[in-house]
Amino acid sequence: MNIARRFAARPLALVSLALAAPLAAAPLSPDAGDFAGEGTLDDGEAQGTWQAGGTLADGEISGTLTVEFGGKAMAVTMRPGPAFMENGRCILKGEEGRNRFELSGECDSERFGPGYMSGYFDGGPSVSGRFAGTLRWGAAAAAAPAAGTLPTARLLCGYRERIGGIAAGDIATYENRPSLMGFLELSPGGTYRTQQGGGRFTREGNAVRLADGPWAGALGRLEPDNAGEPAVYFERDDNRRADGTPIVDPYRTFCVKQR
Repeated sequence: MNIARRFAARPLALVSLALAAPLAAAPLSPDAGDFAGEGTLDDGEAQGTWQAGGTLADGEISGTLTVEFGGKAMAVTMRPGPAFMENGRCILKGEEGRNRFELSGECDSERFGPGYMSGYFDGGPSVSGRFAGTLRWGAAAAAAPAAGTLPTARLLCGYRERIGGIAAGDIATYENRPSLMGFLELSPGGTYRTQQGGGRFTREGNAVRLADGPWAGALGRLEPDNAGEPAVYFERDDNRRADGTPIVDPYRTFCVKQR
C-alpha cells in the first residue's frame, strides 16, 4: 500500500500519537534540576552500559557517572565546568583518580544522544565510540527505571523525524510520524502483533528480538517511557539490514502506552 495513502487514512492515529509521553520532549532549561539516566555504549567491538545522576543548574552539571564496559567498571564525579549543557547538547564528563569518561550528545527533556563517548580506565585501555540513552528530570528522576519489564498493554508506535539543521544557521526541527508498525502487542508466551502482522519474539537481556514475521530481526529495548510505564524502543543503529536499510523506521521508533 502507498505509504502516503496509509498515513492519510489514519488521522486519529496521529492524534493519539501526540498524547504519548515520548512526544512531549522539549528543550531543557539551564536550571532543569535533578536528573537520572542510563543507556548503552558501543565501540564497534564491545558493548557496555552507563548510568548517571545529578543536577543541572545555571547550565552546569554536577553528579556521578557510572560506566561498565569491556569487563571493567568505573564511577567518576561530574563537576560544574567540564560537565555542562549548552545549545541543546549535554556533556556528562567526569574523572576520579586516573579514571575519566565523557558522553557528549544532543539532550532534551526525554533523551540523551545518540552521541559520542570517550574515556580511559586506570591501567588502560582508552575507549571511544558511540552511546545512546534516556534522561529523566525532576520527580521522574527519582523513579526506579523499569528496564527489562515486558509491556502487557497494546502500545502505540511512532518516531520523530528531524527536519533541517544541516546548513549553517539552519535550526533543526522535529515532527512526529506514525510508525509503519502502527501498534505493538507482546504476549508473555513469546508472540507479538502489529498492524502489519505478527510472529514470535525472544528475550535478549533487557530487549526483545522479533524472530520472524514482518519485522524479523528487529531489536526492541525494554525501557520505561517518561511516565515510568514499560515501553519498547527500536534504536536506529540496532535495526539495520545487511544493506543498511532500516528494518522498522528510518529514525528511532518508540512504542508506548496510549494516554
